[in-house]
Amino acid sequence: MSTSEAKKKRKQAIRSGKADPADYRLNWNGLSGVTRVTPTKQEVMMKQQHKHKKKWNPDASNDARIPFLLFYTL
Repeated sequence: MSTSEAKKKRKQAIRSGKADPADYRLNWNGLSGVTRVTPTKQEVMMKQQHKHKKKWNPDASNDARIPFLLFYTL
């Protein structure tokens, strides 16, 4: 591949004694500067699971039945 015009200008500026623009860039220490835009499948599923208020589910656990059993026995 050929060298881009911008890279050629940067190299020429360095040769002529001007500052290297790469020195002014931040060091990411191995981190990627690209941010994730779309959520992962796990994040989508968790969002759907917690989207609405939790409804009473009799098959969820025995703890969910306690208020109804107490009300029924009174």
